[in-house]
Amino acid sequence: MILVRRPLVGLTLCYMIGLLLGRVAPADHQLLLSLGLGLLALVLAMHWVQASSRQFLCNGLLLAVVIVVGWVRIGESPALPLDQVLAERLARPVQLVGVVDGDPVPQRGSKGQGYRFPLRVERVIFEGADDRAVEGRVQVLWYGFLRYGESPAYGERWRLGGALRPRRYASRSGSWLLVSRRDRATRLARGPKARVVQFCLALRHQAAETLRVGIEDYPETVGLVHALLLGYRSELSPAAHRLFVRSGTLHIFAVSGLHVGIVVGLIVFALAACSVPRRNWLLFVAPLLLAYTLMTGMKPSAVRACIMAMVFLGATALHRRADSYSSLAFAALALLAWSPAILMEASFVLSFSVVTGILLVFPHVEAMLRPLWAPDPFLAEPEQRRVRLGRWCGSKTAAMAAVSISAWLISAPLIGAYFGRVAPIAVVANIVVVPMAFLIVLAGSLSIVFGSLVGVVAEIFNHAALALSSLLLEGLRMLVMLPGGFVQVPYMPWWFMATWYGLIVAALLLLYAHRPPRPVVVTGEE
Repeated sequence: MILVRRPLVGLTLCYMIGLLLGRVAPADHQLLLSLGLGLLALVLAMHWVQASSRQFLCNGLLLAVVIVVGWVRIGESPALPLDQVLAERLARPVQLVGVVDGDPVPQRGSKGQGYRFPLRVERVIFEGADDRAVEGRVQVLWYGFLRYGESPAYGERWRLGGALRPRRYASRSGSWLLVSRRDRATRLARGPKARVVQFCLALRHQAAETLRVGIEDYPETVGLVHALLLGYRSELSPAAHRLFVRSGTLHIFAVSGLHVGIVVGLIVFALAACSVPRRNWLLFVAPLLLAYTLMTGMKPSAVRACIMAMVFLGATALHRRADSYSSLAFAALALLAWSPAILMEASFVLSFSVVTGILLVFPHVEAMLRPLWAPDPFLAEPEQRRVRLGRWCGSKTAAMAAVSISAWLISAPLIGAYFGRVAPIAVVANIVVVPMAFLIVLAGSLSIVFGSLVGVVAEIFNHAALALSSLLLEGLRMLVMLPGGFVQVPYMPWWFMATWYGLIVAALLLLYAHRPPRPVVVTGEE
């Protein structure tokens, strides 16, 4: 087994340990700062110590400092948790003051008069009582026509009044739904710092209109393409949503490595066609990739894939070898440094755990499946072309199966804990869904790029997406009919999760000790 030094991985793990300690064991900030400064003083003092273990001790002390930094980042806030304040006075009329933290998207069935968006709440105002400083998020259902300058937009501060309802499932947008309307909403600030994001979101709306050209009469397909390519999951029809849930493939709508890979591939293809040197690709890819990440809602999975892609391109520009583990650790560290609160969110946990699992487990699963399609070493005559083609197709299918198995092994207990469901059929469904989703995203991307110039081209690619979407949905309908493919899990005990991951870690240690795997380079999820 070959050991490789990856300091970024250690720094990220220690920072995450510090954040976890801040959640389970909050401590006084002054005490933690004193502890951190004391550890730094010890690191400096070690330079005058002549010992063979000096470097080891310095590294340990520096990692301890990183743990303290993470511990300090999670501390007592002067603002009360929003859920606590709302639970105390749910029956009273309320007004919320906060910042629009996402793109307003149409509410299904509202005929263009209802929109949903997340609100980062700063203050709660109860009727007949003083207002309170709070922190938290709610999902807002806002009734009114969407017009720039008159309706809520990303980055603007609004005061919204209305009725609060508990949400059935909590998410990044909180566990409450505020139903408001135009005559009960007041803009307090326009948010000039969010102009770039607002511009990218406006491009998102234009792209959505391009993807409708020629297939307006097929709302299920339009909603599927919008959800898959632009992150408009609210437009996904209830029937299609149930299909993806029951097949365990709902993750395909999380904008991540698949989508970023297609975007980067199209840009790189254009740059290569224009004979742009490889070392300069980052200068062109980075702004376009950032714009796409902003367009699709800046979800943790999208940000992770964006950062990893730029790290890989940056390594090429600097004539350095890219490393998947280090780029993944850098992406996690950047996200947690910006927003430590996302550490326990489902989107963050699932995105990073699945990619880590693919990096660790995939080489071994793929090595087990590889002999199924390997040529006979004792064959004297060369194989026929159709046989070689069959072996090539089989090897690619086996690789996709290895990715699907690796992702499912890591994500199944987490999905059960967060969402109360486990879909064993996902191992097979992903082999069908991922390549079909790739083709749909590719057709949609070409429609946006070329269809904005020539409407007929948009219609051609949109009809291609229509045909692919129909095949995908029919395939899922057949898969979900298999017995035992979907299981409801009301409770996922901690001991089961500990045993599950403990067995995976033990198997990996055993495999790595006897057979080092082939290196794998990925920029996103399966």
